[in-house]
Amino acid sequence: MMNSPFLKDSFTPPQLNSCKSAGTKKRLQFVDLAKGICIILVILNHYDNVFFFVPNFQALRMPLYFVLSGLFFKDYNPDVFFTKKINNILVPFSFWLVFAVLWGIVFDGIGISAMYSWVATHEIYLNFVLWFLFCLFQTNVIFYLLQKFLHGVPLIIGVLVVASFGILMGQSGVRGWAWIDSACTGLPFFFLGYSLKNVLLNCNYGKFRILTYASVCLLLAYSLYYLFDNPHISFVNNTVHGHPILIYINSALMVVGILMLCMIINWLPIISYIGRYSIIPLCVHIPILRVLYAFPEINIEPHVRIVVTLLLLLLFCWIAIPICKKHLGYFTAQRQIFTLPSEKVISHS
Repeated sequence: MMNSPFLKDSFTPPQLNSCKSAGTKKRLQFVDLAKGICIILVILNHYDNVFFFVPNFQALRMPLYFVLSGLFFKDYNPDVFFTKKINNILVPFSFWLVFAVLWGIVFDGIGISAMYSWVATHEIYLNFVLWFLFCLFQTNVIFYLLQKFLHGVPLIIGVLVVASFGILMGQSGVRGWAWIDSACTGLPFFFLGYSLKNVLLNCNYGKFRILTYASVCLLLAYSLYYLFDNPHISFVNNTVHGHPILIYINSALMVVGILMLCMIINWLPIISYIGRYSIIPLCVHIPILRVLYAFPEINIEPHVRIVVTLLLLLLFCWIAIPICKKHLGYFTAQRQIFTLPSEKVISHS
């Protein structure tokens, strides 16, 4: 488990010869760092025995994932596109959903009805974070279909129309089936990542210039945060907090600012490694937390116990990565269950 490749990957940057080009290496490193920071904040936020709060965090957490997904969107042929999304999103979602249900039946005696709870109540018993995988799959499909028929300004209009349906549902308190409303609401962030692909992945600006842009973005984002009382969307239940225009601007500025800071830092030990395999800690941190809860409380100061539990949670999530890669690769998007057809990218130029 704690073998040499694991430690090497955790504490040293990827080797240049492991990537197709220097540009690819730089891209993967700053993206992995952004994903690592975000998933660690998500893990800390889900530890419900401590009030963990970062100003404007709600405007960053889920929008960042939508943007990163859009950043690497490619218009493959339909058979390739859907095979990829099933392998990388639906298979992990389905496996960890079944795992959560079986856990509940065996250890908690909840009954078979829990299998349907994610449809009926928009919650997933024992591993509620899985909702985001299904939501992200739907956002990918919606955007894929839109860009098949619309390009340029019509595509932008189409994205805004779909997002408007999601926002209206959120403002009226109406829930769509299986987070389709949240998928629609998150579509502009996915489109933002898609639109910024060439800017962020082929950026040749110096670090000082990038830092200046990042500072301006974050300064504007925090100005909106404090002036308009934290405009954001709670995606898990599609609850809208504030004016939609302010929400999207605030989150866009926050995400772009953080991504630019990550471009400057580029790589950090352990954090970048966790980000590279972020789907694994996303899926396993709730079951690990439940195991930690099952142990008797240590007779120490409450604040010390909280810190110890958080450190153990992060440690086990980190250690779980090589284990899942080796033994659960098909269910953590590391290996493909369904064989990919010929990977042909469609050009609209």
